[in-house]
Amino acid sequence: MVGRLLPAAILLLLLPAASAQISLSTAAGAAHATSIRDVTFDNVSALSSDEQQAIVRKLQHQSPAWLGQQTPDSLARFVGTTALEAYQDNGYWRANISAEATWAQGESGDHPVDVRIRAINEGEPYWIKDIQWTGVTVFPKSELLQAFSLRPWELMIRTREVAGIDAVRRLYVAHGYLAATLNPQMQFDDAAHSVSLTLAVEEDKLFYFRDLSVAGLDRESTRQLESGWERMREQPYSTENLRDFFQRYFHPRQPGMDPLEYSTSNIDLNTHTVDIRISFAPVTQAERTAQ
Repeated sequence: MVGRLLPAAILLLLLPAASAQISLSTAAGAAHATSIRDVTFDNVSALSSDEQQAIVRKLQHQSPAWLGQQTPDSLARFVGTTALEAYQDNGYWRANISAEATWAQGESGDHPVDVRIRAINEGEPYWIKDIQWTGVTVFPKSELLQAFSLRPWELMIRTREVAGIDAVRRLYVAHGYLAATLNPQMQFDDAAHSVSLTLAVEEDKLFYFRDLSVAGLDRESTRQLESGWERMREQPYSTENLRDFFQRYFHPRQPGMDPLEYSTSNIDLNTHTVDIRISFAPVTQAERTAQ
């Protein structure tokens, strides 16, 4: 089984709170919703027809089990947030959106929901005025800006912001700062339709290699890996160092076999250490059933 080098749970991507406004209008219904039937757009001009259809697909693809757990208010809030994200993907961070969810009675006894999204005020697209960094000591800020990809006086696009934050986070992870977090903070200049973006970084501590366990290899190959690992133990963690270690001490059975594809990392947040496990053992019937 292919293991991930880093569990997603320990790296928190703190997205900015939406500056846009949502007003909710709901029709209460006691019955559980089973599907989203119709989606209507009123006064929406900043989103193309394709972008509106993408919203419709996202809403209508929600599972009946999830819908059945929603209250009218929570479903209307989800609809409004979905619409706001589409606006923010076009730079409209001050859009004022109304979302309405109305329970209905279906022909076969089900309970579909009709949704209405109305733009009260779409506003104007916002540009990035400047980008600042705080809490940065590990990398030059110019290197972080290059990884972040967004630049001043480009449109403030939500998806590009998220992708940039993830790229910076991966840069920290690759160099051993596995618990680093980034918190974007935005200051709006409504007169100039611009955003000053501050990326507050909490680098946390550097992580170190600790133990290696090997399964599924012959005794000599295992011995070589374990012997080489003594030079790695308590060294700063990095994906590059781990790859170099395997290239030096691992001799694959098959050409092109990448040991990283068979390795997993167990991360201890208390001790800031990483245990590596590499396994070529056959999958048991119990493990296959669990998958």
